[in-house]
Amino acid sequence: MTVEIRPLQENDLQALCDLYNYYILETPATFNVEPKAVAWWQDWFETLTQSQLYHTFAAVEGGTLLGVVWSGPMGEKQAYQTSILTSIYMSVEARGRGIGPGLYRTLFAAHDSSKVHKIFAGITQPNERSNRLHEKLGFEEEGTFKEVGKKFGQFWDVRWMARNFTL
Repeated sequence: MTVEIRPLQENDLQALCDLYNYYILETPATFNVEPKAVAWWQDWFETLTQSQLYHTFAAVEGGTLLGVVWSGPMGEKQAYQTSILTSIYMSVEARGRGIGPGLYRTLFAAHDSSKVHKIFAGITQPNERSNRLHEKLGFEEEGTFKEVGKKFGQFWDVRWMARNFTL
């Protein structure tokens, strides 16, 4: 089967909820500690799609959600408007299949280069797979926040990476 990368749709939200809740419950990749309900994702999706500034894409194969990528605000203050924060999550089955770069390239292409200057990603450490993906796509290390989050009874570092917005 062929992997299709397309905008995330409302009917993907249950699968997104399941995918993300895996990361909440089983990994330190997200600092959320309580599972999210589908209703939370519906509100998130509505806010994101109304903004017209940010985007989200899904990788789907045979009706199965393999991964998602999205962009959002770097911060609340107006001066942050030229920077975006990205997130990418892959299903366990899709890891290592080369889908992540395609998701990111689709996200990059959706953004207006006259409005976006820099793209950021925060990666909980250790996470060599995510580090390699971001390096492959031209992200460079900006710095590491040491022991910035506590989950599963231990503190975790977050490596901040960024790339200038050029296609």
